This record gives sequence, structure tokens and C-alpha cells, in this order.
Amino acid sequence: MKNVRIAPPWSEKRLAGTVIIAGILVRLATLGYINRFPLASDSLAYHEMGMNMARGVPFSPLYPPGISFFLAFAFKVFGSSELVSRLSGLAWYLVFIVLVFSIARRSFGRVAAVLAVSVFSFFPAFIWHSTEPLTQLPTATLLLGIGLALISMREKHAAWEGSILGALLGLAILVRPSNLFLSLVVLVYVLVVRRRRLSCLVAGVVALSIVSCWLISARNMTGRFVPINEANGMNVFYGNDEFTPLYKTWWFGSHGRGEPGVPKKFSELLDQIERMPAGDRSAFYRKAVISHVTSRFDLFVVRTVNRVCTFLAFDTFTGSALRKLYGVPTSVALLTIGVDALFYSLVVLSCLLFVFSSSSTETERDVGRILLLIAGAYAIPYWLSFSHPTYHVPVVPLLGVVGSSFVARVVVAPGHELLALRSLSRYRRVGLLCGLGVFVLIQIEWIVFGLSRI
Repeated sequence: MKNVRIAPPWSEKRLAGTVIIAGILVRLATLGYINRFPLASDSLAYHEMGMNMARGVPFSPLYPPGISFFLAFAFKVFGSSELVSRLSGLAWYLVFIVLVFSIARRSFGRVAAVLAVSVFSFFPAFIWHSTEPLTQLPTATLLLGIGLALISMREKHAAWEGSILGALLGLAILVRPSNLFLSLVVLVYVLVVRRRRLSCLVAGVVALSIVSCWLISARNMTGRFVPINEANGMNVFYGNDEFTPLYKTWWFGSHGRGEPGVPKKFSELLDQIERMPAGDRSAFYRKAVISHVTSRFDLFVVRTVNRVCTFLAFDTFTGSALRKLYGVPTSVALLTIGVDALFYSLVVLSCLLFVFSSSSTETERDVGRILLLIAGAYAIPYWLSFSHPTYHVPVVPLLGVVGSSFVARVVVAPGHELLALRSLSRYRRVGLLCGLGVFVLIQIEWIVFGLSRI
């Protein structure tokens, strides 16, 4: 007797569309509240960079240019204002949520697609990042696009696949230069695993062309070579110098000289660096990092372990931003952090259950490996430089789409899936319990040590 797949008695597109519209309304309501407050910090920096691009004003690119290119285009079309900058996040959200639906529906079925869309329509971090010109949501969107391109590549061969993949990789590098490592991993995957030599070559050439255009433009503006943006070497230096905290390796990235917790000697060192010619600073950062890591490799290992842990901890950035930037009550900020942590924990739990379950099809496992490969390749540069829970935001959708497969099977056939879990092999059961245990310990560590400077 043939197995019959019973379709749910509803249209997944209609239901997903309803959820997406609800998500848009929530974001518009959020935008209506926060737009009373001016842009600040990184959001303001990207906004101003976009204004300079739109007006053709030369500038020194401290931040990556990817988001600002998009803002400059929006300013040309709709006019330059902070409201336009914030509304641009809704465009990223629409592309993002369509990619979430497409990958989940294509690889894991309609139930998984609706579940994934529902999670990320109301995930607090993704609501807020849809209303500020920051890099988290665009990066998440591009990672999903890369994932969909690789999934398509495993199913069929098309002449244009290398061009699309290359464009996505090039844009991802311009949004966050750390994605250069991800791009290399993806190209090796295409060449070695998929055996698509031409696609690999085309993707590499397209990505390199996009990045090179910016490098030439930056050199013309500044009169010197700029490695995409000025802050790359600085960030690695902040996370790997003699003053870097062992746990809060991101500390100097968000705390300037003279602020509480910043050593006086480090503040003096920053003063010396600021007096250097801009073109000499990258060489200084590189030399200082190599010297410190080679002389105290033991501290580098400790910090790297802690960077992995903080990367995997629940995010507090959204809740703290609501309080600091918009003056919401502390109780609301804490509630936001709690709900965000709940969403994040459920995503990670469902992903772990998928990884160690034995009921996935070979296609589902292959897609899962692709998405998890992208997540891992994205994360590694942060594990070596400096890390904070907010840096994991772009990979959470990859984990969520993977986890939606397991949850969908539970929804459709709960008895069968629970029986499959009970009959897991000893290896899978131990792996699942160890993964859950480590994840819980990381959250406890974050609560304890994330509240004090080490």
C-alpha cells in the first residue's frame, strides 16, 4: 500500500500571508512609537553614510557600505529623512520573510513554512531590527538567499546560478566584511561537494567584482587603500589585546576611553592610535594582535571559548535598546528580553531535535546541512575577534527554518515523532542531552557573568 501524504485542509499561502500582514502591522506600530526619537549610534552612522553617498560627498568609511548603498538609493527615490531610513527595514523584512517561507515550504513542507513564518513575524529582535537601519536583518536576508541558492543548486543546474550566488556573496561582504570567510566556504562547497566548477568560478568573479568596485571607490575618496571599512582591524584589536576582558570581549567596541570599566592605560593607547595617520592604523592593529596572541595564546584560547559561549547566549540588545534609546520602562525592556530569550531557546531546541532525530528524510538532512554550514561559517570570524549575543541574530532564521521541519512533523504526526524520539540510539540520545546541557549552561553563564566585567 502506498503512503498517502494528507494535505492540511487550509491554504498555507493564505495563512502565511495573514501572518505576514500581521507582522507588518506590528512593525508599523513599533515604527510609529520609535520614530519620535532620533536615530543614534550605529543606525545614525549608516544613515549619515547613506546621505553622503546620495549627495556624492566623499567620506572615510568607518562602517561597511552595504546598508548605506541601499539607503542612498531609498533617499534618491523617496527623499532623505530618518523615517525613510527606518522604513527601509520593512523592505528587508518582506524579502526576508518570503525567503523564510520559500525555503521552509520547498524543503520541509507547508506546515513547516507557516510555523517558520509565524516565529519570525513576531520574534521581538526581528521586529525591532525591521525598524532601524542596522545590519542584522539585511545580513539574515542575504544568508537565507545564499541558502536558497545552494539548495537550488543541489536540485538542478542552471546557467545563471553562479551569477546569483556571486551577487549575494558580494553584497554579504559589503554588509559585513566578516562574511568574506563565509564566501570562501561557500565557494569551496560549490566546487568540492556540488562539483560545479563553472558555477564556482562565475560566483567568485561576480563577488570579487562587486567588492572591487567598492574598494576602488573607497580609494578614490580617501586616497589610500581601505579594506572595505576602517573598523575591521580595530574590532579584531579590541577583542585581542592585553586589556581585553576574558568574557566580555566586545566591551571596547561599545565603551570608549574614559568610560567606566575602560582601563586608563588602554584609554591612553587609544589616544596614541588616534594621533596616527589613518593609513597606518590597520598595520598597527595587525601587528598588535599578532604580538599579543602569540605571546599569550592561552588567553586567546580562553577568550575564544568565551566568544563561542556569548555568541550562543540569548540576546539582550533589543530590550536594552528599547530602554536606552526610547525610554520604555525597565519592566517592558525586561519583558522584551524574556520573550526574545524564549523565542530563541525554542528555535535552538527545535534545531537540536532535528539534528539528532532519526526520522528526517535524506533531502531534509541535506538541506539542514547546507543551512547549518552557512550558520557555522558566518559565526567563526566572531569567535576569533570579539563576540556578543546580538551577533547571532543573522543565523537564527537558518536554525529556525531547520527546526521548523521537526516541529512540523510533531504537529502532523505527534505520536509517530514522539515514538521516534524514545527509540533514538544511544549515540543520538547522548548527543541531544549534551547539546541541551551545554546550551542551558551557556545561558546561565551569560546571566551570571554578563552582568559584571571580567
